[in-house]
Amino acid sequence: MDMVPSKKAFGRPMNWGSTYTNWTEKRTRKLTNILGPEWFPGKRVLDVGCGHGNNGKFLQSLGSQVVFTDARAQYIEQLLADGCDARIMDNDKEWTVDGPFDLIVHWGLLYHLDNWKSDLRHAIARFPLICLECTIASSSNPTYEEKPLEPTSTGQDHAFNGVGTILSSQHLENYVTELGCSYTRYDSPELNEAVHNYSWEESGEGYIHGHRRFWMIRKDA
Repeated sequence: MDMVPSKKAFGRPMNWGSTYTNWTEKRTRKLTNILGPEWFPGKRVLDVGCGHGNNGKFLQSLGSQVVFTDARAQYIEQLLADGCDARIMDNDKEWTVDGPFDLIVHWGLLYHLDNWKSDLRHAIARFPLICLECTIASSSNPTYEEKPLEPTSTGQDHAFNGVGTILSSQHLENYVTELGCSYTRYDSPELNEAVHNYSWEESGEGYIHGHRRFWMIRKDA
């Protein structure tokens, strides 16, 4: 069944207009269709870098028990006021939430981290299933990595500690494999919304604004 998220399922608006709302709906619909709506009731889900909590609140509407984490205190205070289980956690540092969880929703965060390898290592060591989505380099170079400086922690959608990382898809996938995981990458155009583009092919070097990837990562038995 193709699940279409209800507008009522989402949290407070991001004030970024309909593009963000539509894009969030497409990603949550994709995740729901991959696992099946019957998978979610009773499952424990960790939503890292949650922001306003829109993604996690939709999964709550499917019956999941969601813990929300973000490095920015204002988001956590807002979610606590909404009655959510929300905790401050800076993914560029040591993880402070251990679980157990059945799924990590890791969307729009990795490219805002300096210590991206440490973050993935912490996640994979603790939990069996990760849905990872982020901005990615357009490069086909399997070692491509750059460290853009970003505005400080006051920015709403920037690196909390001022430095992010832009990787090639293959660089990230090679590291995931080194950590003993398998992955499935979803490049389908159904995820595309405005500038956010998933159905592109690697070529050349560098970063093109809006190029993103969506993966399901599973720890191998």
